[in-house]
Amino acid sequence: MSVFTRIGGILILCIIMVSPALAAVGVIDGYEVEVYVNKINRPLGLSFDSKGVLYVGRDEYRGGPIYRVAPGGTSVELFGPVIWDPDSVAVDAEDYVYIGSEIGLYRVAPDGSWSLVTKKYSGNICSVAIDHEGLFGEAGTVFFGNARHTYDIARFNPSGTASQFVTNSEIYIPFGLAFDDTGYLYVCDNSTRKVYRITDNGTASRFISSLPHPFSIVFSKSEGLLYIGDLDRKKIYRVTLDGQMSVFAWNIRAYGMTFGPDGALYATNRYANPHQVVRIYKSEIPVYIDVKPGSCPNPVNTKKQGVLPVAVLGTADFDVETIDPETITIEGVSPIRYDYEDVGTPVDPVLGKKSQNECTEASADGYLDLTLKFDTQAILDALEARLVRELTDHEALSLTLSGSTFDGVSIRGEDVVLILNKERVLQDSKGRSKKNR
Repeated sequence: MSVFTRIGGILILCIIMVSPALAAVGVIDGYEVEVYVNKINRPLGLSFDSKGVLYVGRDEYRGGPIYRVAPGGTSVELFGPVIWDPDSVAVDAEDYVYIGSEIGLYRVAPDGSWSLVTKKYSGNICSVAIDHEGLFGEAGTVFFGNARHTYDIARFNPSGTASQFVTNSEIYIPFGLAFDDTGYLYVCDNSTRKVYRITDNGTASRFISSLPHPFSIVFSKSEGLLYIGDLDRKKIYRVTLDGQMSVFAWNIRAYGMTFGPDGALYATNRYANPHQVVRIYKSEIPVYIDVKPGSCPNPVNTKKQGVLPVAVLGTADFDVETIDPETITIEGVSPIRYDYEDVGTPVDPVLGKKSQNECTEASADGYLDLTLKFDTQAILDALEARLVRELTDHEALSLTLSGSTFDGVSIRGEDVVLILNKERVLQDSKGRSKKNR
């Protein structure tokens, strides 16, 4: 833009250059995008540990540690040793972090202690992937790509032995590595700009040749699909295992991608300024649910067998008949049976209830509800598994219901239950005594 200013009686035209705003990341219908981590420098590889901590590799030629991001993206800190060009990261089943670098392959324990586990077959390790399922031999073997075109792709097994895996004249700079669940390893080559598919004996063949600059790749086990980030087109593609591609997201330079414990896709975005990590997740409809409709509070006795009734409540804005009942779970447990009946009345908030008294004894409200019956002991076992401890008498806990509509849109609801380890007399919301039922 231009402005005029007066200096010493002279009117001067000033031209101010304004950088155009970068477009926000776009994504296909049914998904949403949010910034998970902002203002990080040159992020590259991504990997989560079992506790939901995200590790971020850095494209740092001068050397440095990697980033460690607390669950929820609440804080970011530097982690591990100062390493020359710590591009790539992968976390094993015991939460040890493997970092590829110019020097070799490092392993960092959760407490930050570290070791250089191998320099053999290295020479700028630009990608790391772990064979968690043992598709190519011993489970937990670390595969790493070499950007010096000396060994192409090598592996380091849990017993501490490094060996050459792939030598292919076409693969020069294997920046992206990902295993599917059918027995193939995929690699994005930053030199030939092609995606290769590799068998368990190290034989590589071209898989995709139509993208101008494929760089990062990750496999979705739940969908059976590959996701490929192309830097030139600033897009992420969703790819079937027979090579059919469709655009998934745009306005993003995804130098690294991974799936989080919540099922969302996490991707670095170096098209944004400053650089960031974004979270791409399925759109979600919050729904009212009522555990034990007509009861307030909602006691659940750990000694009780039988079923736990739960209702997804219909409202003027939400028709429960749009829900696919086969997708419904509570704490990962599927219902035994379901039906439709008007049995409950919603209580705010729809999500985020904390107290055992955020409920109502009111029943029918004129809107059809989806009624579900769950195995009580299965729900209690799932709660203990989530909390990694036994349930405590008289504690209030939130149950989470998940599912989707017939159109594939996710739904989520929450309600609070009161855990009882013995029969006791309760007071209802009107102060009347009643036995746990």
